[in-house]
Amino acid sequence: MQIPALRAFAARGEISVLQVDAHIDWREEVEGERFGLSSTMRRASELSGVKAIVQVGAHGIGSAREAEVADARAAGAQLIDMRTLRARGIAHAVQCVPADRPVVVCFDVDGFDPSVVPGVLGRAPGGLGFGDVVDLLNGVAERAPIIGFNIVEFVPQQDVGGLGTRAVCRLAMLAAGLLARSVER
Repeated sequence: MQIPALRAFAARGEISVLQVDAHIDWREEVEGERFGLSSTMRRASELSGVKAIVQVGAHGIGSAREAEVADARAAGAQLIDMRTLRARGIAHAVQCVPADRPVVVCFDVDGFDPSVVPGVLGRAPGGLGFGDVVDLLNGVAERAPIIGFNIVEFVPQQDVGGLGTRAVCRLAMLAAGLLARSVER
């Protein structure tokens, strides 16, 4: 789960969170569960060390209701859905991440287009390509140190021909390289 890890990073000092996801995850609770996968960014916003949240890639139907979007914006989250990303570009998303403050990346693989990673809980067309993600993450790493990276919600049983497995493994290798580069910074 992302919240214990974010809590640990935020306890060490001020951080920014970059979430890549098809959904914004700002539900207060779902069926009484406040710490489930639909609430992670709301819970992150409640941590005193989290000073910025930048969310990239929302494109799934049911990503959020109007109240969750309003709550996210009121908390200062920057929401860059796929429509905005396509109109303004990856460079815009990179510039939304505060410079020089350590970043923890929360990467939900349903942020990818299903043609890249089909093995997710709810496929939603119109997501990020692998090259988009490489450009986004390298841009962020040039702007601020990446100190944490988690990858969630890959469902191998729903993968198609190992396509998603290869993409997720490549993402993990990219993450390892970015973390190592940040240590050298």
